[in-house]
Amino acid sequence: MKKIYILLLLLCSNLFLAQNINFTTNTNFKTALLAANTNNTIAKDVNLNPMKIDLDNDSEISEIEALAVYHLDISLSNLITNSISNISEISNFTNLETLKCNKHQLISLNVSMLSNLKKLVANKNQLTSVLLPINSDPILPNKLEYLSLEKNLLTSINLTNLPLRYVFLGQN
Repeated sequence: MKKIYILLLLLCSNLFLAQNINFTTNTNFKTALLAANTNNTIAKDVNLNPMKIDLDNDSEISEIEALAVYHLDISLSNLITNSISNISEISNFTNLETLKCNKHQLISLNVSMLSNLKKLVANKNQLTSVLLPINSDPILPNKLEYLSLEKNLLTSINLTNLPLRYVFLGQN
């Protein structure tokens, strides 16, 4: 009977542990996130303090660790890593207010799930498709105010219902 209780306790405790994000598409994105620490500006918390994302030092990024990130700058000039071609796992960073991902090889960028995003800068990529947070709900309005997608390969982009104050789309 004691073994059954221990087994149940272990199973229940696993339900409360955070799940790690599966970086299947591009390990360079994960490498960039793991490089974040208090001595660089890759990631910042809600108070704009530089932060380490991998707080438990397991070389993984959990969903809970992702939620602590409010500002992310993975621009190539800010990293000591290879160029990034896919950041689809960015959808796990739902508290992001700022995302900078300049000078990579991104072809598509989907930030439609990032309803808190206020600033997006993705210049000098190879973007042909960008999905922005589109929300027509007046209770949860869009927050994106600053958009810079210069020097990409965009031919069109949907800016409907976005409270944009600054838009930079030159050289597309």
